[in-house]
Amino acid sequence: MGAWFWSSSFGSLHAAWFCASILFGALLFARPRPRAALAILVAMHGAAFLGYYGNLARPYAVGVSSDRSLGVGMAMAVADGGSPFNHVQIEFGNLEPMWTYTVAALSGFSSTRTPLVYDNMTWLVLALTALGFYRAWSLPAAGEDPDVARWRGVLVAASTLGLSSMALAPDGALAPFWQANFVFKPNHAIAFGLVGLVSRFQAARDSWWKLGLVLGLLMWAFILDWAYALPALAISALLGPRPLDELKKVAAAIALSLTLGAPYLVHLLKDYNPMGKGEMPQIWRDSMGDRLTNPYWWSLDYGPLLALFLIGLVVAFRRGARGDREERGALGFLLTAPIVGLSYVIGLRFGFAPEPDEGFYYVRMVLAAGAGYAAWELAPRFARGSRPRFALAFAAVLAGSLPGHFNPNLEDRYYRHSLYPIPAPALAVSAWLRANTTVRDVCVSAEGIMLSGLSGRRFLMVRPEQTADRRAREEAERDILTSRDEAVVRRAATRYGVTHIVLDDRLREAYGPEAVKGLGNRGWFEPMFANSFARIVALRPAGRLRE
Repeated sequence: MGAWFWSSSFGSLHAAWFCASILFGALLFARPRPRAALAILVAMHGAAFLGYYGNLARPYAVGVSSDRSLGVGMAMAVADGGSPFNHVQIEFGNLEPMWTYTVAALSGFSSTRTPLVYDNMTWLVLALTALGFYRAWSLPAAGEDPDVARWRGVLVAASTLGLSSMALAPDGALAPFWQANFVFKPNHAIAFGLVGLVSRFQAARDSWWKLGLVLGLLMWAFILDWAYALPALAISALLGPRPLDELKKVAAAIALSLTLGAPYLVHLLKDYNPMGKGEMPQIWRDSMGDRLTNPYWWSLDYGPLLALFLIGLVVAFRRGARGDREERGALGFLLTAPIVGLSYVIGLRFGFAPEPDEGFYYVRMVLAAGAGYAAWELAPRFARGSRPRFALAFAAVLAGSLPGHFNPNLEDRYYRHSLYPIPAPALAVSAWLRANTTVRDVCVSAEGIMLSGLSGRRFLMVRPEQTADRRAREEAERDILTSRDEAVVRRAATRYGVTHIVLDDRLREAYGPEAVKGLGNRGWFEPMFANSFARIVALRPAGRLRE
């Protein structure tokens, strides 16, 4: 299936997507069933991903991308009995413990199945995103036909999945939304369904404690999306007939979410506190933000998506102004796009903007939801009848969705590398680590990012630039590798619990061949394994030098 779907003939593939969009649109026009349209939506995007994954010769992007390799490695470590709060970088916190534990649990806590499950989490996040937005936007307003309301939910969900990747620039500042989130970072996209659930919240109607539970789960899933969503709740409350009472409900819900998320917040503050010791963690000043300082990427690059969003924004404003309480919730959500976008444009100027790519993608998601709302509003103007008209809009949204015009060979820098298997010597090293070490062992290697994604083992350094004690780690590594004094070596190894050295070419080059020459011949190390990729030595127990 995958070999056919992403064959070299992309013209035929894209034609098939457009034909399927038209065919399903025609079928739904004859028998307009919104829930059938929702099933078609999820199935088509799922089929696109099936083709995306089908040709790959390795777990997607492992050995190519640090984000993906480390994510898979942490999930494997949990499956082997490690804590979901721990990163594969020793004494460093995992940003997303809920995601890591979920992947391990769905793998049946089998680390051998974890990479496959991780890859296929895309199926889950696509479905959850569609269902979350459909659920919120299909709730009927007072006196509204429930079937018409369901079509609104379908079109918003379809736009969120497909139109969110629309842009004018052929080579944008960042990768397309669909590829960057659903395929590459499902660990972030797992939160999108929860964002959808709160995207049309109305305090006068909805239960504050239910909102608090959803927000609490959203915080654990992806805390930035939790923060992005808060202005929407405040705006919808302020627009209500009794703003003070509604603000109290929103405040109670946020307080409940903070209570539920307190253990996670305390965990984050240890290693990701911008006011903590050492240098500010990289997530607060990510160099990726350099690509997004130009306001163009947050505005005009959206092209037709921006135009449709503005129509949806006007519709929400007009309906909210005449008393439709659900549309006040919709208006609050849609207004978070300019709020978040402007906040990042300003923050980037001062070098302080948390994970700017995530803010960028959140804005695209909100714009896409507004575009789907506009499509629902505009549909009656282009076709007669109360329901068949929506089938035409649905077909148009499907036809304009990313999988219909996306070439991963050209537009996904990880895909083309993932078509080739990981070199056999690297696999042999990771296999040895899996067979002869545990998640309690700590390794030193310059290839720790790739090896963690293959073995699930922990390393002294994989992203030292994110740690407050980077200098101490680097000094410990230098002492372990270059010192000829056993006491110095053991003191440095004990500080971080280092048990094994994986002497790869990059590590050898970093210190120079003379500095690490004869590493395995030093009395406190024991040679364990060697091939063309690396040589592995283990630290002998204290008092047991080689005779």
